[in-house]
Amino acid sequence: VLDAFAGSATTAEAVMVQNKLDGGTRSFIMCQIPEKVQPGSAEATAGFKFIHQITIQRLKNIYAKYKIYK
Repeated sequence: VLDAFAGSATTAEAVMVQNKLDGGTRSFIMCQIPEKVQPGSAEATAGFKFIHQITIQRLKNIYAKYKIYK
């Protein structure tokens, strides 16, 4: 799956969870420009400066939650 606007990684999460559920081997490629988060947003308050940082953290959380690739 190619996700040209990765954002917060919802497509990547869907691919990983579906693979976990049915033993699939789907893969994904994500692209995200170095776009800044909105000042004053919950994300900015949490310490994120760029959207891709949210993407990376979400993927780490998904790996841990579903024990993917272990």
